[in-house]
Amino acid sequence: MLQSSIRWTFLALLLIGLTACANVTSDRGLITTIDDAIQAEIARSPAPKLNLSEAVNRYWDQVAIIPPRHDPEEAAEALGVDLERVRHTRIEARDDINVIAFLGEGVTVGMVEFPREKADFIVSEPVLLNRDDAIFTILQMPEGIQLILPLAGVE
Repeated sequence: MLQSSIRWTFLALLLIGLTACANVTSDRGLITTIDDAIQAEIARSPAPKLNLSEAVNRYWDQVAIIPPRHDPEEAAEALGVDLERVRHTRIEARDDINVIAFLGEGVTVGMVEFPREKADFIVSEPVLLNRDDAIFTILQMPEGIQLILPLAGVE
């Protein structure tokens, strides 16, 4: 009986440890959430803005925007946050996505590989924005393409 309890406790701790170290997978629901917020704002306002704090209703206190062809390890070092859990995106070799990583206390708690064909977050280098500053101007371009530009926190 005692050995069985020890075995189950060990297996539970092992599972918790493996889960904690796992990569954060791209949340496909966030693609829809963010895209819906962009489209609603375009329909509502002649000067549309995307407020990620209002659109993404979950725990996070900062957001990192990593543009295409940027190494997540270098981005993490430059921004001073832990982006280890988004390395699997291979963004350093891709030009079809922006990685949007939501952070809680400097650690990735959610992320999305946001397709640039839906909307392109225009930053030349990785940026880190506090939740209150995660507001973007939406520019509607020909052929339905949206360019998303941060309002603050980008130099």
